[in-house]
Amino acid sequence: MTNFNVAINRNMRKIGDMLGIPGLTFYSARHSWATIAANEAGVDKYHVHVALNHVDPMMRVTDIYIKKDWSILDKANRKVIDYMKRQKTS
Repeated sequence: MTNFNVAINRNMRKIGDMLGIPGLTFYSARHSWATIAANEAGVDKYHVHVALNHVDPMMRVTDIYIKKDWSILDKANRKVIDYMKRQKTS
């Protein structure tokens, strides 16, 4: 498995160099994929977890891979504030 990972990372760095992305590794690609899948493409966390071949039933490792999208919480807070404003004027 070590030789496989070395080969993947060597070629990921080559691809990164061609694209102007220094230090691209398989690990960084997995993190990017998980964040894009969850935050942009709407893939649920369980399926991200399965795709990454994680075995932790609590999905704690998967949580590390997915960058937190605070805009979702910002929108939720805005909905609550707007709701409360409507209630005040009613």
